[in-house]
Formats: sequence, structure tokens, C-alpha cells
Amino acid sequence: MFVRNLVFYSGIKTVDLIGDEQIKNFLTQPKKALLVAPAAEIDRLEREHGVQLPRLAELRYFNEAGVRARTLVEEALVIRRQNELDKRSLAIALNSLGEIDRCEGNAIRATPSFEEALSYGRALGDEPIISWSLHNLGHVALQANELSTASARFNESLVIRLRSGPGANVAAGLAGLAGVTARRGAFSEAAWIFGAVDAMLETTRKVLAPADELVRRADLATIRVRLDPDAVAAALDGGRDAAPEDVERAALRTRAAAPAGANWL
Repeated sequence: MFVRNLVFYSGIKTVDLIGDEQIKNFLTQPKKALLVAPAAEIDRLEREHGVQLPRLAELRYFNEAGVRARTLVEEALVIRRQNELDKRSLAIALNSLGEIDRCEGNAIRATPSFEEALSYGRALGDEPIISWSLHNLGHVALQANELSTASARFNESLVIRLRSGPGANVAAGLAGLAGVTARRGAFSEAAWIFGAVDAMLETTRKVLAPADELVRRADLATIRVRLDPDAVAAALDGGRDAAPEDVERAALRTRAAAPAGANWL
């Protein structure tokens, strides 16, 4: 297999070339010369300097550092829209694109992507897509401080997710409802739910998706500002030690209307 460093490891003398003049002199010397360079540079040298460079091999190289996640997902979305029959793959791409917006701190911008994904999920009767889309729409409402809507979406999503048992998806749903609870001013109860989230993730050896983890950390930081350290520690420990059925009941209580609490930081 040819790799860029193969010439170096072969022990053949190598020369670092700087500037077109050095490159031209190197390539036009009487002895045989081997140049490793991007294809675009080879084309340019031939065009601008009139040198003929027979190609011995080509290595396709993907520059990961130069590509953002959004670029890849948007390209995948374009491709998947061309196949109108595979709505599930399209819904996955839409949710993934929306979660990039969430990671960038702008869940509201992702609303059209999540709503379109949800429409495909409902049309297909695909519960994983439905619950994923609802969960993301819950975060849209949470960022907009539309707490009743956020609660309803998190709850509908979580009811589906609970059927598959404990794991990252259930923990993410609980964390979303903890965020609703905190924004209603019930900081101790929210910390208690976050403690249950921590325990579930530790037990199942799972982690939250990046977009969910960012919100969880921010919410916990606000709770720590609002409560004294001992109260936060006690609430977190209580959630970690709680029985799963108690956690479920406590989380789903957010479905009921609750008065707005203190100003959210």
C-alpha cells in the first residue's frame, strides 16, 4: 500500500522543496526524481511550467481537519432526498443536522428539521424516529422557555423510550424533564432527577449525546448557583439511590402544570 511517508521510510534521500523554482529544478534534473504532491499541484505545475510529470500512483486522502460535521450531514441529506422511498434514512439525517444546531447553541434554528423528521416517523409508525424527533423538539421548546410544550414532548418521547429499558435514551429524556423542572423553580427536585440520570448512565455504561450533555451541564451549573452545595449534594445522592419506578413517577409529574419559578439564569 502506498502512503505519503513510504518514500521516507525506504531510506531514499528526500528533499523538501519550497517554491516553484526549486520544484522545477528538482524535476528537470538529469537523474530520476520522485515527487509526492497533491494532484491539483501536479496539474498546476504541468500547466504553468510546461513540465511533464508521469503519474506513478495516486492516493485519495481525506482531510478530516478541513471538514465540519455540518458539511458531511448536509451532503448526506441532499443524497437521501433523492431517494424518496427511504424516509427513515432521511429522518435520521434531519435529526442529525438539527442536533448540530443544538450543539452550536441554537436549537430553535433546527425546528424545521425536527418537525420534518417527526412527520416521517409518524407516517412510518417508526417509534425510535418518533421518540428521537420529539426529544429534540422538547429541547427546542426548552430553549424557547415554552415549558408546557417542552414537558409534553419530553413525556411523549420518554413513554416510548421506557419500553426499551434503561439506557442513554431514557437518561436523556429524564435530563430534559429535569431541565423543565429546574426552569419552573423546583431546583432540588431537578437535581434529584439529574442524580437518577447519573446513576442510570453509570449502571448502563452509557453517555449522553453531545447536544444533551451540553444542556445537562449548563442546567446543573445553574442549579448549583441557586442552591447551597449541601442541598445540591443531598438531592443528587437521593436521585442516585432512588428506585427506577420512583424516578419515572417523579419525572412524569412534570406533565402537570406547575407555576413558573424564580428567574432562570
